[in-house]
Amino acid sequence: MSRKFITAGSVIIDYIIPYGHETRPGIRRGGGAMYSAQGLRLWEDSVAVAAYSGKDFGGWYGSWLSENGIDSTGVVKKYVKTRQTNLIYNAEGTFSCIGRGDEEYVEHPSVIDRELIEPLIGSETVGVHILAAPEPEIVLPISDLCRQRGIRFGMEFEVARLYGRSDNHELFMELSSYTDYFSINLYEAKRLFPGVRDEKDALEELRSYGVPCYFRLGTDGALFIGKDRVIRAPMISRFGNVDATGCGNSSTSAVFWAICNGYSPEECAYIGGVTASVNAGCEGLVPRLTPELRSQCDSLVHEYVQKHQPSSEKQ
Repeated sequence: MSRKFITAGSVIIDYIIPYGHETRPGIRRGGGAMYSAQGLRLWEDSVAVAAYSGKDFGGWYGSWLSENGIDSTGVVKKYVKTRQTNLIYNAEGTFSCIGRGDEEYVEHPSVIDRELIEPLIGSETVGVHILAAPEPEIVLPISDLCRQRGIRFGMEFEVARLYGRSDNHELFMELSSYTDYFSINLYEAKRLFPGVRDEKDALEELRSYGVPCYFRLGTDGALFIGKDRVIRAPMISRFGNVDATGCGNSSTSAVFWAICNGYSPEECAYIGGVTASVNAGCEGLVPRLTPELRSQCDSLVHEYVQKHQPSSEKQ
């Protein structure tokens, strides 16, 4: 059975190391694919997740996926063990992801390809959202698949390997023609594009692509960059600030869902912010994505939209 929304990315078990610490306070089930599926499932009943993972995947994620009604038939268990990393937070809010070197764990890259996603697409599918390196050889085959099947294609750019390249403007201009939506954060934009010093510079760069973008600003919230408007949504802390891991992944996919369902730019911006807030209120994945939680989030979005109507950025 096809699902309305499909998301694909990495599956990783994180050993979180907060800034200033040297020890691991706890294990988090994580990875971009799982947080992205969570962001979609908060708002949508019909969600499937695809990824390459280890044979122990079910032991880590099986109960959570089942309890929350997320289809995981697209997870291909091709490795001995699910990837495990030390996730080390830095002073400026960035992080380093270092693979654990224990012999019992098998290291592998986070690969996304057309073959992983195509079997999940059916007559009900509305959109495909991926987290992957923004490289044409990865993105174009999936974009072609989506266009052939008449569905929307969005992605969160995983950009670390592209830092320092002189041709990133041209590369991202090309990639924008393959996508219907993308997301990136301010730190990444500064590292990617020569001459980008601050939010204003980055906004000018990102608007030049002409594609809707969810531009994440950390504790300063986010900007939803639409075709003719830019909407600012401040950081939302209604659910607490326990763990920021996965906030970008979950909010990015939620905004994609909102775009595909015809929500206004203001609603898209706050759907992203509320989703990130829900994520931040938990350690790791949100345990239960219930109808009651969705109703609460929907009410919050409407509250924030009504309260902050004049929040469009000057053109």
